[in-house]
Amino acid sequence: MKILLSLILMMIFVQSFAQTIAAKSTVVHMYKTDTIVVTLPKTQNTKIPKIWKNKKSIQKEWIHIEKDFKGYLNYDPCDGEAEQIYITENYIRIEWAMEEPEKFKILKFNFANGSRIFTFTAINKEYRNQIQGSAQILDSEKGVVLWEINGFRWLTVPIANIDQYRKIENICVNNKVVELEFLPIQNYK
Repeated sequence: MKILLSLILMMIFVQSFAQTIAAKSTVVHMYKTDTIVVTLPKTQNTKIPKIWKNKKSIQKEWIHIEKDFKGYLNYDPCDGEAEQIYITENYIRIEWAMEEPEKFKILKFNFANGSRIFTFTAINKEYRNQIQGSAQILDSEKGVVLWEINGFRWLTVPIANIDQYRKIENICVNNKVVELEFLPIQNYK
């Protein structure tokens, strides 16, 4: 009888916990002590312009996103963070996933008004390394821009829009866990 009562109480607890999670638009997958948390956005207003009218119309703060078979998402890995790119009039700052941020002085910026793409050359005077890169609007409806810097490629969205995407957190409580894998960039279009 005690076992039956325990089972009924456990079922009630699990059901109420599941309803609470569903009400918050969050799905939790637990693996021993490590957890994958998926949070669904409340809205999906992610549009950006189809073209940049001029250099000042380019969004200044970008964050790396991923894509899986359900669409674009904000992935918070166990190790590190999502890369971020900041643009000012004269500088580009890159916040790498697991390394110190770097600030590059823009030497050359090529942009044609009414374009979907711009290119640049910049230098980090402290480390004396130069980068070449570009940014191209891939999907204005979903707000996605492809950045390529010295061969590294990231899908990005304006930081202001990041809460409009599904979020997956890979929370590793005790040990490093395997990071999730996503579609390669060539499959994004």
